[in-house]
Amino acid sequence: MNLELPPLLQDLLNTPSPTGFECHIQRLIGERFEGIAEHIEADVFGNLILSVNQDAPRKVMLAGHCDQIGFLVKYISPEGYIYVDPLGGTDNGVIPGSNIVIHTDRGPVEGVVGRKPVAFQKQADREQIPDQEHI
Repeated sequence: MNLELPPLLQDLLNTPSPTGFECHIQRLIGERFEGIAEHIEADVFGNLILSVNQDAPRKVMLAGHCDQIGFLVKYISPEGYIYVDPLGGTDNGVIPGSNIVIHTDRGPVEGVVGRKPVAFQKQADREQIPDQEHI
């Protein structure tokens, strides 16, 4: 099985674009499709619109989201724990254990979202989906 991704897909997957900050991936798409799309424009809502053969009698639209699930770092404790607020909607049940990348001025920092170890949780806590404050 060949797991090598085409360069465009690799770049799309590696370009950070959390909700509200889609400009980086939109810039990448605009640059990559320059010369392919006949018209490229961004609208006031932040959408990137690329078109080919605009005057054709039949129209086809392909639409997709440019944003990713993202968080904003709100606090780093003296012990090194990082507390975040979500950007957009999130499903707190699938976040713990997720790989993340924190983008800093010094470059990306990889990590994993965790929660209080099971040995320190009460039985009731283990049976619930954690709220945002406890992820």
